Amino acid sequence: MKFIILLSALLSGMCNCAPHKFRHYEGYIFQSNTPLANVAVFEQDDPSNKTYTNKDGFFKLEKKPDAISRFLMVSKDNVIIDSIQVIRSSGGEQINYYFIEGRKDTLFVKKTTVAMEGQKDISLDQYIENINYFIKTFDVNKDGIDDKIVSLNRYLGDELLIFIGSEKNHYHFALKSTNFSEDGGNQIVDIHETKEGYEIITQFPDKGHFQKNYMVSGINNNFILKKVETESYSWQEGYTEICVQNINLNLNQSTEELLNTMAHAKKDCTKRYESRQK
Repeated sequence: MKFIILLSALLSGMCNCAPHKFRHYEGYIFQSNTPLANVAVFEQDDPSNKTYTNKDGFFKLEKKPDAISRFLMVSKDNVIIDSIQVIRSSGGEQINYYFIEGRKDTLFVKKTTVAMEGQKDISLDQYIENINYFIKTFDVNKDGIDDKIVSLNRYLGDELLIFIGSEKNHYHFALKSTNFSEDGGNQIVDIHETKEGYEIITQFPDKGHFQKNYMVSGINNNFILKKVETESYSWQEGYTEICVQNINLNLNQSTEELLNTMAHAKKDCTKRYESRQK
């Protein structure tokens, strides 16, 4: 990882621990010589398994008994600022484990990745080569110039940002919102351009079919969640149910207010039955 310096790897030998031999991930997170407090650390494979650093920059996260995550993600104020590679190979043969109990490994984070608390510090360059995000390019606000939508990949969180393009091919930050991924629920699949703005598609990752489409208008840089379409399939009854909710809420509102509005919005549902041969 380009932002990681494994301090203890320089001071001690490699760890040959097997996954079942340790119960916790642990380590320190610093910026230069300063510990970073209240920074979230979670498993890439299970974002709900999360903890926070203390005033000393130390974190301790319980590991699942029969599984180990290859990466731990590090975020501050719901923005991923770095990641930790737990499993590494040596010479293509020996497997070594980092940031596990007893090692005292330290992650040093660059200042530029932490300076994201103020919106004025957010730039597109921070995301272009970040493997945790994907970027879509199309005209979001319908002014005839391509813009950029940046979203966390599935299972990594719900952060979404919009950068508005100019005729000089420059992009300025316009909105920090949500891609509507849910802990333990639907995850983002794609983002499509629409006549008024864009559409976010999320799906439930397990068996069955459960999809949500979020329609957003971006005209004149006013980002309005117009409606939500939910599509689910009942194989027992042999029908697909489609429910539509009219929202019309500005995405500048807090995520909490947004989710509360959607939870109480009236649903207009129809069922489409499939023909079954007897």
